[in-house]
Amino acid sequence: MARLLESLLRGHRGTVTLKPLTLCYLAFCLLSAESQELKILDAEPIKALVNESVTISCMFGARVWDLKIIGIIWYYSLKNGEKAIYQFDGERGMHKATRPGSTMLIEEIRNGNGALHLPHIQFNEEGEYKCVVFVTPSKAEGKFLLEVSAQPVTSLSSKEVEVEIGTEKSVSCLMEGFYPQAFEISWWTSKYGVISKDTCTAYPEKNHDGTYNVISHLRLQPSIEDNKNVYTCIVHHRSLPGPLRLNTTLTVKEKDDSLHVLIGAVVGTIALCILIVIGSLCLHKRWLKIAAPKVTEITGNDVLVHMEPTTLSCQITGFRPANITVAFSFVQREKKRTIQFYCWHSQRHTDENGAEANKILLSEQVTTENVDSITGEADLVSHGDGTYSLPCNITIVPDIDKHDGAEICLTIKHNALAKPIQQKRLLSVVGRGPKVSEIMKPLRIIHQESITLMCPINGFKPRPLKLTWIKKNHSKEEKLVECGPGKDEVNYFSQKYLLTTSESAFEDGTFSILSALSFAPSITADNEAEFLCKIHHCATKKEDEKKLMLYVKAQPTLDPIQAVPETPCTEDQCTLSCRIHSFFPQTLKVHWYKNDDEVLENITISDVSIGPGGLCSCTTIIEFTPCIKDIGKAFKCRVSHESLKDHKSFGKINEATWMLNLISSPKSLEILCEPREPIEGENVTLSCVVKDYYPPECEVRWFKGFQPIEPAIVEAPQLCEETELYRRKSKLTFTPTKDDHNAEFSLEVIHHGRQLRRMHHLILKDFPIVQNIEVVPQEVMYGKPVTLSCQVMGCDPNDLTITWFQKSDQIRNGFSSRPPQNNIKDNTIRYFDLKLIPTALHYNQEFVCKVKHKNLPQSINKQIYLPLKPQPPLLSDITITTAEPDVTKTLRMCINVSNFAPKEIHIKWYNSWMEFPKEMVTCSEPQIGNRFLYCASSQIEFKPESRDRDIKIRCEVTHSSTNTVLEKIQHFNFKGWSTNIDKKNTEYSHTQKKNSPRRGCEAEIQKEEQPSEIQCLTSDPKAGETVVLKYFIAGCSTRSADVSWFDGMYPIDEDCIQNLDNKDKSGCISTVTFPTDSENKGRECEIRCEVTKDYETIEKTYILKLT
Repeated sequence: MARLLESLLRGHRGTVTLKPLTLCYLAFCLLSAESQELKILDAEPIKALVNESVTISCMFGARVWDLKIIGIIWYYSLKNGEKAIYQFDGERGMHKATRPGSTMLIEEIRNGNGALHLPHIQFNEEGEYKCVVFVTPSKAEGKFLLEVSAQPVTSLSSKEVEVEIGTEKSVSCLMEGFYPQAFEISWWTSKYGVISKDTCTAYPEKNHDGTYNVISHLRLQPSIEDNKNVYTCIVHHRSLPGPLRLNTTLTVKEKDDSLHVLIGAVVGTIALCILIVIGSLCLHKRWLKIAAPKVTEITGNDVLVHMEPTTLSCQITGFRPANITVAFSFVQREKKRTIQFYCWHSQRHTDENGAEANKILLSEQVTTENVDSITGEADLVSHGDGTYSLPCNITIVPDIDKHDGAEICLTIKHNALAKPIQQKRLLSVVGRGPKVSEIMKPLRIIHQESITLMCPINGFKPRPLKLTWIKKNHSKEEKLVECGPGKDEVNYFSQKYLLTTSESAFEDGTFSILSALSFAPSITADNEAEFLCKIHHCATKKEDEKKLMLYVKAQPTLDPIQAVPETPCTEDQCTLSCRIHSFFPQTLKVHWYKNDDEVLENITISDVSIGPGGLCSCTTIIEFTPCIKDIGKAFKCRVSHESLKDHKSFGKINEATWMLNLISSPKSLEILCEPREPIEGENVTLSCVVKDYYPPECEVRWFKGFQPIEPAIVEAPQLCEETELYRRKSKLTFTPTKDDHNAEFSLEVIHHGRQLRRMHHLILKDFPIVQNIEVVPQEVMYGKPVTLSCQVMGCDPNDLTITWFQKSDQIRNGFSSRPPQNNIKDNTIRYFDLKLIPTALHYNQEFVCKVKHKNLPQSINKQIYLPLKPQPPLLSDITITTAEPDVTKTLRMCINVSNFAPKEIHIKWYNSWMEFPKEMVTCSEPQIGNRFLYCASSQIEFKPESRDRDIKIRCEVTHSSTNTVLEKIQHFNFKGWSTNIDKKNTEYSHTQKKNSPRRGCEAEIQKEEQPSEIQCLTSDPKAGETVVLKYFIAGCSTRSADVSWFDGMYPIDEDCIQNLDNKDKSGCISTVTFPTDSENKGRECEIRCEVTKDYETIEKTYILKLT
């Protein structure tokens, strides 16, 4: 993986060294952890002929793959590294080929074969190829050897050879156009087998197309026995499927001696004459004539690349004699100083500067130095024609700062020259522009979780580079951080971001930078924002940029599941709710499970609400009726959301679980009495079966009245196999006495925190049975006659004494009894009645009927409350009782309150919002009026002051039992003492919503008596510091008003609030001192003050801007 990442960073030949931490970090971001099994199948070396099309297969899995999770990179191995020749990115659907004509087929990749197709293969493309396959999150690689060859064209010089005895001939075997150079040629004869001598094979010659030619000779000196012998040339080469054989047949003839002697004499005489003439001419030309050197231009690359070694050449040819001196120098661009860095002289053959040469070649402006970046080389070559040549090479490692615009100069001195000659070359050095790769990002970008965006910049030189990160959001451009062109020059424009840079330098002088921008994204600031990485290379003036759109998500958080009721019972509806919050975007899916079975019915999801910071929340509810089979089952709420994709801990953070602790309470309790008609002094047994409950633990107790009874028999719980519920039996046996008649016996069952009680009134034989009191008619109204009736049976009416009470007061009148009646069981029934007319005095009053039997020590009491409803009061208009009103005299006003019940009532008088002191107000005691309800009156006396020129007198009546507040308003204008009575009533309940406007005159009062605005006493309030606000509340005192402060929807602690009354009693001042949140910097906070007085609430809001 490290090699892959290094190759991605450098993007060209060379070796890169990165810090291990950087490599680990990149590996994490690219999700290349080898967590899954992925393997590439091995293959035999691939053999191909030049100019053919080649396919290199890369099998990584025989199945159909999802292209979005696949990435493939093909590399070609070089001597000093690797070179990427093809890249495939399935997620982006990108194909990038650096080798012209190379292709990869989508269908092959989908079927698990990342084959690379190379058309017109050439010799320089043979070697090792590497296939690297990424299948998220795994990686595998395989290596393949490609051999490129060219088949030789072979031929023999003759298929038949004739040789005379005593002479010799040669046979040639020619191989043309083969590659690679390795080959084997052998000779074989049918008579003697392999020929190991008299053969000669030349060194292969290289053609312009890269192929080779070679020739092999076989010398023949045959005897007569070799006649008709067959000689074979056997050729071996890797491009051939097998050895190639070429045959020739030898024919041997007898020798003719006289003819050969004559021909030899004539040819020898002619050759000797020609040699003498040619030798004389050559001697004169080679040793006696002087020739001046010819100098070519200094050749080489027109443009030199910074820090890439290159060689410049100059040919000095055709000079004679060999004595020559060459000085190498260059002229600096800015200083115009000439520096000699090398001198060569033919007499010394040394690289040292000769004193004689320096004296001749150098002037006063020339200095001699050794320059590391430039070296010179010359090598004298002699030719057959007596002339010499001196190839001169200048090897330079160009530096754009030193050598761009400099001049290379060669100065040549020779005896054939009248003066030294020079050849010059102007140097042009350029840099390499950077290659900017796409910005890399993590797979998941989560709200307020730190991420790093990385932008690789590769293959540039020299080093100076300016880099800027920019964010575009809603057409607004914001510069984040800027670095360069120097290595340590960094300028931040926001403290939210951190820039780190990993830099690598290579042997060829190029640089690679990995720029990493780290920050914690948020929904409001960074979602759908475009991040740009801009670069400017100073040397090449190249500018480039890469863009990345950021989509920020927030993972949903599930609160614990809430159950209503907390411990559900069987056959009772149970509601489970789970609040899901802090997620983005809004779309999500909710699933409910009972154990592993999904529940699909009775599920609701509330509307998604957007809170502060753009985070969303909602609540999901499921309703079900548990049964006994659901005991111990787990209910789970699971959420599917975009932010949870590719998360390793999926299934943990998106689930809330609630275990069902089911309770089945006893359905009903019935107490049985044995015997059914118990007799005084004889044993009686009360029994009860507690059944159909779960879990088995429960407590059973017996009571008489409120006193527990011991002992009682309680059996152990028993399981019913049919219902899978428990039952338990308990009984109580005792001997009743007179005191036990009509006594209340009860059985109390406490099961899993729940209490169930059943009562039984013990009725002894021959003792009275008293029923509950009945009301006729059932709807009781004030002033309408009503009858209370008590039924008594089971005894002689003459043995009874009946009395009626209202609370503790005995009623002397209005009661009567009806004649006795006999029922089917011969029990005498007698009704005792009380007739009355209900008034407000009877509201919430207890009526008791006491039945005393002569044989019982105590009476039997039955109670009842009359079902009378409370009645709200009615108000009269405010009346002025002053005979002749005068500004200088006391003003007296009165109001009547009538038709209300019960009598608890509160009357207050106000001058607008200012309440009159209680000593100025008199109220009468409520009395029963002519409509059988209460009535009362209230009066106030006060003397107007100079400020009371135009006032409103308000009377407010509060009746708590009916939640009613009524008021009457009197308007006074003392300009000439005129009065206008406003007869509009304002009636409202104290349970109204806050801030709802009151009707009629109240709206006018609020308009004229509007409270002042909230003031901020802290100058330039800052986030994280304490702020002080003040609010003047007119017409209220600290005792009459309740003041609360709120920060948004949250109340501010009462310890932060101070309320003080004004000295002139015109109102009070409320001051709040509270700390602000440092995260609210630059935000507007809503601070609200609520003032509640006499069931009315006034609100004021202040927008606090924090810097």
